Amino acid sequence: LNVMIQKAVHVGEVSAGLRSRFEKKAEEILSKGALGFGEMAAEHFSMGPRHPYESAPPDHPLFLLLVDIAARHDVPIDIHMEAIPEKMPLPARFSSPPNPRVLAPNIVAFERLLVHNRKAKIIWAHVGWDNTGYRSVALCAELLERNPNLFMSFKISPRDSRGETCPIERGRGLKIEWLKLIRKFSDRFIIGSDQFYVTPRAHRQIGPPSAEPTKRFLSLLPPDLAHKIGCENARRIFKLDE
Repeated sequence: LNVMIQKAVHVGEVSAGLRSRFEKKAEEILSKGALGFGEMAAEHFSMGPRHPYESAPPDHPLFLLLVDIAARHDVPIDIHMEAIPEKMPLPARFSSPPNPRVLAPNIVAFERLLVHNRKAKIIWAHVGWDNTGYRSVALCAELLERNPNLFMSFKISPRDSRGETCPIERGRGLKIEWLKLIRKFSDRFIIGSDQFYVTPRAHRQIGPPSAEPTKRFLSLLPPDLAHKIGCENARRIFKLDE
């Protein structure tokens, strides 16, 4: 589905035939037992060689179609999207090409996706891991307040994330403003560590390890919140008991 969306963005149009093929593929994925769609790429930075840059407007017609399909089947969509509320230069630690020198805003378009069909549950992946400096407590709170169908999955990887928007402050623990946010929207957060597991024959690790920092993050939460975020919410959102 990501490939089909990226090709459509490159071509600049969505034909009736493409819509039909996209819907057929999405339905096929669910028929084989998938519990949701993802990780879908709306703004995915290239971190280095052999790691792709992918970008598509969050309100692209195929994303809107996928939202309707997800709503019809009551399954969530997991979306990878760097937070870009306004036009901005590419952060200095990334290379251009393949990343563009100037990044286009996407938050307004993301909200158009959220309001398109309120029956669809949208999980914005990797909260706590931020590459633009804009995925702040304030932005998360605003979007969660306005959009009851928005959920977020935590990824904690302090080694390669912006310190100012990471929930954990080195040497001090969980930041109080993040604890308040999690407490207020305790039904809307889950764990999605984004940890890669590759064959033992592989000669390289893909990405920095994030499972252990994410586990530590859970240990810093009050037990009731840790249980909801680490277990209960995912069971409900993905209907794991059915």
